[in-house]
Amino acid sequence: LKDENEALKEQIKSMEEDVERSDQLKRENDWLYNFLELKRSSSNYNFEKANVIAYSQINYLAAFTIDKGSIDGVTKGMPIITDQGLAGIITDVALNHSICTCAVNPNFTVSAYTERTILTGEENVTVKSAESIVATGNFMDAANGCMRLEYIGDTSEIQIGDKVMTSGAGGVYPRGISIGEVVDILNDEYSQSRYALVKTTVDINTVESVMIVTDFTGKAVTP
Repeated sequence: LKDENEALKEQIKSMEEDVERSDQLKRENDWLYNFLELKRSSSNYNFEKANVIAYSQINYLAAFTIDKGSIDGVTKGMPIITDQGLAGIITDVALNHSICTCAVNPNFTVSAYTERTILTGEENVTVKSAESIVATGNFMDAANGCMRLEYIGDTSEIQIGDKVMTSGAGGVYPRGISIGEVVDILNDEYSQSRYALVKTTVDINTVESVMIVTDFTGKAVTP
């Protein structure tokens, strides 16, 4: 009975490992499928897959390290995305690894626009609600995975629930990558201006794999 019990334990352990491997493969397949759909919809992207190997230990620094570097053709200023949206940008490159500054980092800025989906007749139509705005990381909001759209006027059309997307202005990021969603519109207690709080679509604390956007149509040419 003891030998049989041990054999059953080993069998159960093996089955659990098989299930875990199957779940991991499914997650990876789903992840790659989402990127394939992105590639199909925007054929102007060139990607390089990378794995996250370390995270910043301080939330407000909001950075992580990936396992690709200059030997892989990675250069400073390349955008980093996941299947959910914009994760950040390469800010430091070594031979075999690179550091990515995340979207919620206080030093991070990106040109953006907002859009919302409205019901027109019997179909949903996506319309732009604001163009030529800037999304920035903020020390106060980084720990909650949020950015800000600063200095929005009283007559701004931005609303809670609007999607925030990269505009492509300046050629640093491709246009149309998801940044996040407007979750609140508040008054800054110091400047007395209004800003929109944006919850990013990418949770940097759970990112395991990313895609480096090595090239895209409209990319700015570095002198």
